[in-house]
Formats: sequence, structure tokens, C-alpha cells
Amino acid sequence: MNFNIVIEDLKLLVGQKLESIRPGADIIVDDVNADQERVTIITASGKRQSRPLSELRYIWQRLHEQAAVHVDEALHGSGTSRNQPETLMANLPYIEWFKYNNKKHIALTGNNTHPLGTKKQMDEPSAEILRDKLRGNNFDDLVSVIVTDDLSKATRLYEGMTGIVANLICPGAYIFRQLTKSVLFTSVELTGADIPVGTYAVINKPTGYNFTRQAEVNGVEFCVKSLYGLNLMIKL
Repeated sequence: MNFNIVIEDLKLLVGQKLESIRPGADIIVDDVNADQERVTIITASGKRQSRPLSELRYIWQRLHEQAAVHVDEALHGSGTSRNQPETLMANLPYIEWFKYNNKKHIALTGNNTHPLGTKKQMDEPSAEILRDKLRGNNFDDLVSVIVTDDLSKATRLYEGMTGIVANLICPGAYIFRQLTKSVLFTSVELTGADIPVGTYAVINKPTGYNFTRQAEVNGVEFCVKSLYGLNLMIKL
């Protein structure tokens, strides 16, 4: 995804009030000037302030390089209104927020998960996977996701077959870590109607991209959908 998409989306927000992750710090987008590389906002107190697009571009770059971004740290604690760029980014439909070590973080999702001009707190399984990545644990060896309507039975059966003990990610999601690959089990109650009961292959592609294309493999049609920041092959 190109940063120009962010600029165009911000232009659509001109005149809108954006809710901040931190209560009481809402802003209104007053103007977006790509030529001058500035975005002007009006604070909750009515003060007009201008911010450089370069700081948003830098956050955008970091979002593509790492699992999640703590905006204060990314901007090196500069300025007194760091919640403003955080608010602008969090109100984009392909960005969600969560807390790690009691600090607000934002992350790219695989597609649009909420309307432009609104913010969304990430679901707990997705957030915990990102927290695990921030702790230094890697999910690159994850090969499949099993969505089940009986999580307890499914995980017991897998433990019995493999001898591997399940690791709880969060209520409703477990991971089985093996030497060269891992398998994630999750309750269908967490995935919603988009991804029903079944076993899905994980595609190791960077998160933050909207995969809407369909493909045919051996005569079977597939599409790619995002779940917990993972890209899954879904049979049509």
C-alpha cells in the first residue's frame, strides 16, 4: 500500500471530528495540503495546529517494517501533541489499535476492518499474536489455522495425536509449536461468518496489504482473507 492512499483518505476526512484513543483529545481535520506537506487540525480546545505529513509518512513506513508501532516512541517523544498523528492514523480503516505493556500501539490490518473516520480496538487474538511478535517470538513458521466449533475437543485430539502441548494465546485461541512449523486452533465464535469451520493454509506475505484477488489451484477457486493479521487461503 502506497502512502498516497493515506493522503487521499485524510482528504476525505476534512471537516470530520476524529475520536482519539486517549479520551478528551479528539481532533477535527481542517485541511490536508500535499504540496506543502502539511495537515491542519483543530484540537478539542478549538486551537488550530499544523503537523508535517513527514511524521505520518515515517509512521506508515514503520508500520510496514514491524508488527506494531508505539507512536510516541516512533516520533522519539518529540512535541507535546503526539496523540494527534496517532489519532489521524488510527482513524484509517486499515489500522487498528491495541495495548502492549500498557502502551497504545497501532498496526496495519490485512484489509479495511472499520469505516474511514472511526477507530477500532483490535480483537484479542490478533493483539496477542502481535504482542508475541513484539516480545521477539516469531509466527513465520505458522503453516495452518484450524477454525473449530469445539475448541476443547479439537485441541485434545491434536495433543493426543502429536504429543505436543497447546499454548494458550488468549481465550478461544491456542497454538501448537513444533520444531519447524506451528498450527493455530481458534474458535469459530471469534472468527465470525467470514471464515467458517475448516482448516486453512497460511500464506507468508507481509501484513498490511488487501488481498482481494481470487485464484484457481488445480481447478479449485480460492481467495485470500485476513485473520488475526494472518493471510489465509479460503476455498470458494
